[in-house]
Amino acid sequence: MDSIIEISQLRELLNDSGKTIQENISAASVDADTKILLDSIAQQAHYVLSGIIEYLENR
Repeated sequence: MDSIIEISQLRELLNDSGKTIQENISAASVDADTKILLDSIAQQAHYVLSGIIEYLENR
């Protein structure tokens, strides 16, 4: 992976990673409750990281 030199690249990386994570959760061979838990964790992590990126963009 290339070096990240702009904050906008972080947002792009976060969004791309989020899509990949969701695809992996959907394809995982685990029960529905585990998928729901994993999805919730992924959404919370995305929310926090998105907030950090927004802070960095606005400073």
